[in-house]
Amino acid sequence: MDEQREVVRRDVAAHRTRTPVARLGFWSGIAAAISSVVFTVGAGLGISGVLGHPWDTAAALIPSIVLAPSLVALFVSVHYSVTPDKRVWSHAALAFACIYAPLCTAAYVVELSVVQPLVLRGQADQVALLTLAQYGTQPNTVFSAFDGLGYAFLSLACLFAAPIFGGSRLERWIRWMFVGTGVMGVPTILTYFVNPGFLWLTLPWSITVPAFSALLAIYFKKLSPLIQSKALPC
Repeated sequence: MDEQREVVRRDVAAHRTRTPVARLGFWSGIAAAISSVVFTVGAGLGISGVLGHPWDTAAALIPSIVLAPSLVALFVSVHYSVTPDKRVWSHAALAFACIYAPLCTAAYVVELSVVQPLVLRGQADQVALLTLAQYGTQPNTVFSAFDGLGYAFLSLACLFAAPIFGGSRLERWIRWMFVGTGVMGVPTILTYFVNPGFLWLTLPWSITVPAFSALLAIYFKKLSPLIQSKALPC
């Protein structure tokens, strides 16, 4: 009886640990999936000319601001859900994600709150070195460099997260979506720092990021505790 009680106590402890991790992982995965899709749609509308200025900028950057902390929370959840032998990979992935987030969000917040108001007032020359480069133009500005560097670190985060997953069909899909996002780091660097014509090689990003985010939401949903109704024996 004592041995049975100890086993159940361990199960309850695991339940209490998994509950916040699974919830955070699920909801951050949902947030990352939605915001990445909204970003892709907003950017597409801006590039095609459907949205005029400054709505084209806002449509792409606002969901990107939501995406960054959502991905950090998702990587935190991944780190706390894996076994100790895999935590070196999850820790490295989380570290790279924590570099990506401030680089990109700083660029987007400055663009929306500082650059665009001055541009609308006809004072674009005052922030010429701060503005994010427009699609198809050479990114010779400070925050374009921040943006490109940030997404390079996100690619590294995904590459380091990939070895964590495997075995089940769901985990294999997560792994390959991470790998796909990771290899996007090469055309991303080429786009931002060599020639913007490489932008089209980054298009798979619009599939792989919402895909691994949604798949991780499913993964964490399946991690939800299965012992909610289990009670300690008397």
